[in-house]
Amino acid sequence: MDEKFLASFDKPRVLLDERLIDKNIIRTISESTSKKRVYNSNLFSYLEEHPYTGIITGQTEEVIVKKYWKPYQRLRQRNQQMIHEFDEMLERFLIVEHIKYPAFQESMKRVEDFFKELMEEKKPIIVANRYRELIDSLEISQSRIPAPDEKDKKCLAEASVLVDKYKQMLLASPSTLLTKPYVSNMIEEKLCFSSGDADYVLTKLSK
Repeated sequence: MDEKFLASFDKPRVLLDERLIDKNIIRTISESTSKKRVYNSNLFSYLEEHPYTGIITGQTEEVIVKKYWKPYQRLRQRNQQMIHEFDEMLERFLIVEHIKYPAFQESMKRVEDFFKELMEEKKPIIVANRYRELIDSLEISQSRIPAPDEKDKKCLAEASVLVDKYKQMLLASPSTLLTKPYVSNMIEEKLCFSSGDADYVLTKLSK
């Protein structure tokens, strides 16, 4: 592996939610020409220009490959394009990290505890009606936090494992839960990495 990569674990790294990768593969296939690949995403363009900054896990790789490469789907031209585009990302600029199952399970337990504590701490606040819109916009009300789904928890668990290796870990996700300011702040405080949507993560990366 490249020596510069091995010597730069202290630089920011971006773990990509599988949903974000899937979305960008589809967008790229739809908008690129036969002559030029077009990442119509500022974050993915940045990652392409800065190899070894973006990370996916082996589990995410398996999920995406299985989605587009099932035996009865392989002959579909669009699926072949999807897999080709994904392979291009992996070959040119994404790191694949294989997380051992025991480490993932231990991390998942921390994530479960995190969400349990989050929901217990986030008590509703009683305010006058004229202030309700402001309170909701600040996302202080407990009712504004949806329950996490399995993909939300998977992303956090994977990032929690990798943060020990990459000290400046960022999680890029389209999740409406993980990108909420209150939740994101708690993730940074309790799990020691930052999370946000693609645009937010891009602001945290050096130019």
